[in-house]
Amino acid sequence: MKQFLVAALLGLSLTAQAQIGIGPVPQEPTPGTDAGNCISAADMTQIAKDFKQFASLSGKEYCHDGSQQAHLLAGIHYIRKVQFNQPMTNSSDELFKGTFAGDWYKYTTNLVKTFKIESSCPTGVIAFVYGFFHQNTMHVCPMALTPSFTPLDLASVFMHEARHIEGYPHVTCSQGPRAGLNGACDKKISDAGSYAVTVETYAQLGAYGKDIHPAHRALAQASSLIYAAEAFQTPVKINKEEAFLALTLDRELYQIDSNLKSAKLIGSTEKHGNFAKSKMGLIFLPEDKTLPMVKIFPTGETSPTSSEYNDNVATRSNVVDYYFAWTWNARIEKNKVKFFCDKRENPTQANEVSISGALSVVYPEGYAPDKNYAYVKTSNGVVKISCEGSTGKVVAANNVTVDADVKRVQKANSTLIGLTNDGDLLNLSNNSSRLDLGIGAVVDVTSFTRATFFDKQ
Repeated sequence: MKQFLVAALLGLSLTAQAQIGIGPVPQEPTPGTDAGNCISAADMTQIAKDFKQFASLSGKEYCHDGSQQAHLLAGIHYIRKVQFNQPMTNSSDELFKGTFAGDWYKYTTNLVKTFKIESSCPTGVIAFVYGFFHQNTMHVCPMALTPSFTPLDLASVFMHEARHIEGYPHVTCSQGPRAGLNGACDKKISDAGSYAVTVETYAQLGAYGKDIHPAHRALAQASSLIYAAEAFQTPVKINKEEAFLALTLDRELYQIDSNLKSAKLIGSTEKHGNFAKSKMGLIFLPEDKTLPMVKIFPTGETSPTSSEYNDNVATRSNVVDYYFAWTWNARIEKNKVKFFCDKRENPTQANEVSISGALSVVYPEGYAPDKNYAYVKTSNGVVKISCEGSTGKVVAANNVTVDADVKRVQKANSTLIGLTNDGDLLNLSNNSSRLDLGIGAVVDVTSFTRATFFDKQ
């Protein structure tokens, strides 16, 4: 009888079956030097009892040595030991209903009896099962067993795949950023399929997980939002709020509500730099071009990110900004734009278009990653950059003007603000009146989206 492969995939550089996601925070233990990176003999005995493949390790302390087996065991051990603050209140939207809030380890061991480490997998595949025929083996790919996947991320992956064993398949996406991708969506989150598991496990970790590093918690929250927004045919109800985030000359981060009434200090950064928007998250480009681009959270916590910018220090000096959409990216340099027009099918394929005096990406219409265009302010006015078809284009933006002394334009809800070259914030929705929020000179400003469910935790 024919069996069906049900895979978990990650990243924009995937095949037609791709799941488009975000990369987790790298966290590589120091092998054998920290007791926190070791599994106790008692825990190892229980894991060996539940998964016979580890019988030879029963009764022994196991310390992380950087191997694929060590990463796999770290994920299994995390599921076994993870704890949550109680009570876990459901969200008023569809982000967290507590459907999978029980014992994660018991759920996994009831369905999975063996983990098989694969030597190779299709591009982008991180784990898979042969579904719907009571198969109890989970196949884990080399991509998942690296420092790029924390035990927290593996826990969500293992729960996702275990759900497939219960008979929950994916469908081909008919709309949204995954449109046309085979097996990359579920019909609706209320069906409680594998993507509902992903959304809920990340939401649960992000809201209630105990002893989670702030950056990992923030990334779990972002992952929950992104999967909810991408992976369902019927849009998921998510209660969200938009706000502004301002970085001052003193490297302090202030949250400014979209009504522009007050600013609240919520964090700081180690370096000066600029923000770039990425899906529902933020990227930070340090002013010092010898430093790598990182993911940044509103508190100032950062985590590494994989990018072509970080791969080659020598090419960074002329970079002024980035634009990240659902399925395409653009690297804006002073005199050219480098387009990556289909990150799903051709992740490294790019074309370059000349531009004169590029200064920054501006967002007069707000951040809309589902669109195939964006706006860039140059020394000669605003231009429109776009990925129409498979090639990047730069054309005049006749419908958008930005004053010469304004270097940033951002939108949250219906409010539009600007940042001047002198570090002043302007209310562009109210005759460009100057905002006096008592925070001093501003280096950069952006908008960001947050789920109200996480705000209340």
